Amino acid sequence: MTTEVLIQGELRESFGSSTARAIRNKNMVPAVVYGKNKEQLHVCLPAKEVNALANTFEFKTKAVTLEINKKKYTVLPREVNLHPVTDSVEHVDFMYLSGKEKLRVDVPLYYSNKDKSVGIKRGGALNAVFRDIKVEAQADAIPEYLEIDLSKTVVGDVIRFSDISFPEGVRPIEKNMQVTVAKIVGKRSLEVQQAEEESEEGASEESAAEK
Repeated sequence: MTTEVLIQGELRESFGSSTARAIRNKNMVPAVVYGKNKEQLHVCLPAKEVNALANTFEFKTKAVTLEINKKKYTVLPREVNLHPVTDSVEHVDFMYLSGKEKLRVDVPLYYSNKDKSVGIKRGGALNAVFRDIKVEAQADAIPEYLEIDLSKTVVGDVIRFSDISFPEGVRPIEKNMQVTVAKIVGKRSLEVQQAEEESEEGASEESAAEK
């Protein structure tokens, strides 16, 4: 678990879309904190700090301390709603965090040493099937990210779940450890894949137009 971030906020007692808009107009973000057998807490938080948090790589694995009316709550971001045009945060769901509680979270994958990969140096590319992986871990053992070292990869290499080093106490939800996580593909393979994707998109658009 990464170092906690402290955000000071306020309780909110009114709800609904009009109230949410009024909160955002004050450069605040409406949020809710929930947890099993715990009181649901409705708060509003400074938009600048919430957007800065949401833009971090480890957003959903970072413990956050909310200070509300001089009380502190340790929480974990669970869901975030973004504005469809500006991508600014419109609402956040947090979950109360307890060190011994087991949680299922999406942990981001960090593909390191791309510049040292022989396959990529020779014109290949990383085809990442997964950008994050759902794992189960105790709240105080959630990793910031899972690293995949690409330094020794060549074109044609396939990285599977079995190639990932999961920290002690961290268990992937996926049972099949042979599932492909990423590949190092050659330029030709990448061009074929892109052409197939463009063809599928074109077919979908034509089908929608016919309807």
